This record gives sequence, structure tokens and C-alpha cells, in this order.
Amino acid sequence: MHIHHYKLIACYIIISIISIGSVSISGTLPELQPSPTPQEPPKITSIYPKYHKDGRIEAGKDIFFYTSFGSAGKNFTQFNNPQDIAIDKDGDIYIADTGNHRIQKFTSNGDFVRLVGTNTQFINPSGLSVDEEGKIYVIDTDNLIKLSPQGEILKTISINDPKGIAVEGNELYVTSEDEILCFDTVLLNLKWSLSDHREWNPFGIAARGGYIYVTDIKNNCICRILKRKKSTYWICSVQEGLNKPSGIAVADNCVFVTDTGNHSLWLFEKGIEEIGKFGNQGKGIGQFASPSKIAVKGNRLYVIDAGNCRIQVFDSNSR
Repeated sequence: MHIHHYKLIACYIIISIISIGSVSISGTLPELQPSPTPQEPPKITSIYPKYHKDGRIEAGKDIFFYTSFGSAGKNFTQFNNPQDIAIDKDGDIYIADTGNHRIQKFTSNGDFVRLVGTNTQFINPSGLSVDEEGKIYVIDTDNLIKLSPQGEILKTISINDPKGIAVEGNELYVTSEDEILCFDTVLLNLKWSLSDHREWNPFGIAARGGYIYVTDIKNNCICRILKRKKSTYWICSVQEGLNKPSGIAVADNCVFVTDTGNHSLWLFEKGIEEIGKFGNQGKGIGQFASPSKIAVKGNRLYVIDAGNCRIQVFDSNSR
């Protein structure tokens, strides 16, 4: 009897456990929600180009489109990967038509004048500058060439990997490898060379008022250099967002820089503090495709729009 009593108790416990396990749960489970996806930041639509009622087209703040000329090709007024531009004292324009191995001269309005020299004189001319007497200085592969205003070769010297060139007074400045070279403009004799204390890659160069302005495409910065005899004073400005700054030009109160990697132009004050920028990638007014060098004359800003094989000209009130 005693053993039978325990069997009854064990059966009761087993039945209770089974009953508890079979209890149903009423109600509805919440539906699983998909993980939230990150939202793209709202795209900011540029107000430029801005079309004014008086017919002016504003490409950027206080930058107004004037004209453009050129297209891809081999005929006159056409270009193949143009790389540099210079303006003489009369306002005439010289273009290093690099891929076509020639230099073309135009009026200030973009009308073709003539070729400078002959096609056989140049191999990939990539830089040029014109002095006050109209003499032309050309970077041509590993050569520095001086020409008369009529295009006759006056002097040629070898330079290893030259990139940018600028002239002021009787001094000619060239960026080459990791240094700046200074030549006299008469015989192209080397006067001095200057290198930074760090690794750098000086590219575009401009000279004005005793100062030298250089773009450094390795460190994505702009350098303003005062050279006086043996002393040198440097100011370097590293701008977040610059990507391969190539060309540089200096006006009275403003420095213009082509931001080749970002297809845009930057504006700085003389102390190389940023003022603004404009432009983006494209083929429209105020748009660029890998802009290269840049020149300024008066209120006019001339930009080599290399990827679009054209020159864009702007009127600038930012000076």
C-alpha cells in the first residue's frame, strides 16, 4: 500500500508538468522591424550660375562669366590637353597646347592670332610665361626655352622635371622636383635655388611684389615665400579639401588657385587665408574638368579648363 501511494503521487506530478507545458500563450507577438538605414545628407543645390536681369552670369560670389573659347582638336583655336596660359602687357593670350606640341596666341577676346614658333620646336610644352618686353619663356619637357616676341629661339637650357614657371622683373622662377629655381632673364643663368625643410612637390608658381607663391600638390597646400638675400620667410596654408592644387595667379588683393582634383577654383587673400571657392565638375558655365593653370590680368581671370579643352574667362570683383 505504501509503494502504491508513492506511484500515485509520481503520476500526478508527471501529468501536472505535461499540462503546464501545453498551456497556450494568447496575444500577438510584435512584428520584427527592419534595421534603420542611414539617410543620405540632403543635397545642397548651388545657386550658381546665377543669371542676372542685366544679362550677367555670376559663376561664383563676385565672379562673373565673360567668355570661353576652344574645343578638342588639332585645328587653330582647338586644343589637346592644354596646360598653361600667360598674358602679355597688351592683353594677348598665350596657350601651351601641350598635346598638340605647340603654343597658340590669341587676342584678349579669344580670336586666334598665330602660332608661336613651329610645331617642330616643342615636345609637350607644359608651362609658359611672358615678360614685360614680350619675351616668352617655355617649359618644354626637360628644357627651358627663351623666345623672342616673334617666336625665335634665343636660348635653351636643360632642367630636370620642370613644372611651373613665372617671371617678375629680371628674375625667372621655375619649380623643379623638390625645389624652386631662380634664373636671370637675360642669359638664363641660375641665381639661387630654394627647397623646403619637408617633403613637398612644388608645382604652380606666381611672383608679385617680391613674394613667391607656390602650390604644393603633395601636401595640398599653398606657400607664400619672401626671399631676401640669404633670409627666407615662409607662410604655408594647408586647406582641408584641396586636392592637387595646380595653378596659381596673384592679383592686387587676391590669390587664385585651381583645385584640379576637385574641378574647382579657390580664392585666398594675400596672406593665403581662404575667401571662397566656386565651380564643380561639368561642361557648363563655371564648371570644369581638371582645371590646370590660371592667369590674371586686370579684372580678368583666365582658366585653363584642360579636360574640356577650352579656356574660360571671368570678370572678378574679388580683387
